[in-house]
Amino acid sequence: MSTLLSISITLATLIAGLATLFTALCSAFYTSRPPQGDSAMGLIVPVATSAAAALALLIASALAGYRGSLDWLVSSRGLGSFIMAILGLLVGGAIFGALLGWCEKHPYANIITLNLAGVVLPALYLIFLVSSAWVDEPKFRDGAFKALCLAASAAPAVGVVVALMCLKAYMHANAQRSAWAAEAHAKASAEESRREAMTPEQRLLEDLERYSPTQPLWTLVAGLPDEASPSLRAIWIARALQHPDFENELQGTLTCDYAVYRHGCVMLLLEMPDDRIKPTQYAQWLANDARQTAADIREYGLAKRQHNDFSQHAANIAKAAQRVTMTEELQGALAELRDAVAHPATAATK
Repeated sequence: MSTLLSISITLATLIAGLATLFTALCSAFYTSRPPQGDSAMGLIVPVATSAAAALALLIASALAGYRGSLDWLVSSRGLGSFIMAILGLLVGGAIFGALLGWCEKHPYANIITLNLAGVVLPALYLIFLVSSAWVDEPKFRDGAFKALCLAASAAPAVGVVVALMCLKAYMHANAQRSAWAAEAHAKASAEESRREAMTPEQRLLEDLERYSPTQPLWTLVAGLPDEASPSLRAIWIARALQHPDFENELQGTLTCDYAVYRHGCVMLLLEMPDDRIKPTQYAQWLANDARQTAADIREYGLAKRQHNDFSQHAANIAKAAQRVTMTEELQGALAELRDAVAHPATAATK
């Protein structure tokens, strides 16, 4: 049993040593520059090996404590195993701390301190673990072994320092996050109060300032059928008329497949200034909307469906037709629309 325990400690220590060495090799013993940008993804390898080193150190240390490496300090093997497990984790923390200090370019992170914390002192602790695996149990109380144990304790001591530095960094970062959150909340509250003090028209004008000059027309007219305020509709319409490619946008939106956008354009035709109306051109596009709306009514009926109020849409088409040239095409389309309104789809036929 004792031999098996010694072999287990040795194997775990060997794995920890190899993982520690590989972690240091990834940084050329902390002499190379930390990778930046996309190359930083490669840091996952030394992070994984440092974690493997910490796990192996935990196992090896717990087994060494169970074998009696701390018999000179405590009488209970269980307590010794627990203390040694913590020490092993601290040494693993020192290895990870050296890697983290190298990555973050910490002020204290130079070649000497990083190699001391990440290589030299962990190596001393590994020697102590191997020694404790094969030293006869009565010799654990000898002065020479005690001296080795005390020397090796420098490695977990560095781990304590690293843990405290990480805790300090975490608390600082947490305080910064809290300050940023408080500042953001204060700004949001101030902005909300400022917006509440404005009139709806002022708020809309401010919102529209953030819109692109080439904002698609449908985003400007889609809400017109449901907008009850004439002043707000006037602002939306004035902004829509500023579009640099207004005619093409109007044609594309008034002839699209989405009834709610076509209805918005009809509202635009109803309320836009007379000097912007092109009677003959707009009559053709309005005829297309009338035919499409008639088809929708024959399929869905006159009841409001989602955002489409077909009954109101049909009524507004008839009103808008009075502002354009009554061509034969538009007359035919309006007749088709009137027939659809007179014979809409019913619930049984939908």
